Amino acid sequence: MRQARLQGESKFELWLEGPISEVRATVKFVDDPATADAEVRRKLVGHGLNRAWVNDFLSRLVIRHNQPTQSQMDAHALYEMGSIWPDMSMSELEIIYVRLLETATAAQEAGSLPPTTLAILSQVKSALIEHGGVSDSEHIPADISRQTLSREMVTALTPPLPGEPLESLTRRLSTGSGVSMLELKMRAGRAREETIQEAKDYRAEMEVQRQLLLAQRVDAQESLEGLSRRTLSLARAVASQARMSAAVNPVQGHREAEVIATGLLSRLADLSHCDHEQLFGGDPFHVYGYLAHLSDKCDFPWRAAA
Repeated sequence: MRQARLQGESKFELWLEGPISEVRATVKFVDDPATADAEVRRKLVGHGLNRAWVNDFLSRLVIRHNQPTQSQMDAHALYEMGSIWPDMSMSELEIIYVRLLETATAAQEAGSLPPTTLAILSQVKSALIEHGGVSDSEHIPADISRQTLSREMVTALTPPLPGEPLESLTRRLSTGSGVSMLELKMRAGRAREETIQEAKDYRAEMEVQRQLLLAQRVDAQESLEGLSRRTLSLARAVASQARMSAAVNPVQGHREAEVIATGLLSRLADLSHCDHEQLFGGDPFHVYGYLAHLSDKCDFPWRAAA
């Protein structure tokens, strides 16, 4: 801690499950650790604390007894995370929870970060330096090198929040997020994992045809722009309809991207009509995949215009 120059801003809390002993000396120590007697101080030194640092450590120590058990705290934390990301499975939430716990522990101890956390933060740091014009000495990279658990680190280690603004999603990409804008926007709109994967699959199928089209036709780009206008008009109409339906059914309003995806896939004939030039043979699923491509270019946010 001192080697990392973090002791000046550090406090230490000891949480104890259940009640403490009613012995007067114990009660006094718990209420004010700085009153520790010589025996306690000898034990601290015996555990490796430098004798010259004992008073400073005790002045920063707070003991909280009658606390819930670790299993209760874990369950409560996962419950809260489930309310933040309601569409994630318990196994996914547990992975994020363990990652955050390991990172918080390392930051508290100024110890080594877990390899998975280091990989994520190294990607963020490199992208910040490359795209953001920041240097190693500036705020976010400094937090990473000092292993301070900052808001930026927590954001990098967790999925986007439901309804997260487009600017925030763009910032995630610019700071090294490993997912596409399509996926980020659909996650922010609380689309199910299956729905997101479906959009990605249809986009991949469409992309093969789009590349062939660009290679075979000199006017392909102009024709695709026409398809873009028609597809986006339909998608925006479906998004607006979803927003109006949410006024009657608030549950739908919390899963806007899911409702929009369902609405589009229930209108296959309309999707097919968007491709009246037969660029994709009128295949509605290729048109849906093309919309996913447009979303990745920031042309469709998977929500109605505010």
